[in-house]
Amino acid sequence: MVDFQNVGFIGALIFLCSYIPQVVHLLKTKNSAGVSAISWIMGIVGLLVLFAYAVYREDVVFMPLLFIELIITILTLILVIKYKPKND
Repeated sequence: MVDFQNVGFIGALIFLCSYIPQVVHLLKTKNSAGVSAISWIMGIVGLLVLFAYAVYREDVVFMPLLFIELIITILTLILVIKYKPKND
């Protein structure tokens, strides 16, 4: 029988890893031209709502993963703002 809690955990980890290429690109190029800060802000708001829901549901899989994802998304937004081209 499939333990769907583990499936959710694996899916969340894979999704969390999807941030790595963007962060690596920002750190390598030190340029966020073409990256929308607004989309990252919207992502943060969505993650805050999902995190609040996970806390409400006491979901032991998604609470820590959404928290980590929220931190990574905030750090990515900081990099996007920091490396915004000066002529924008």
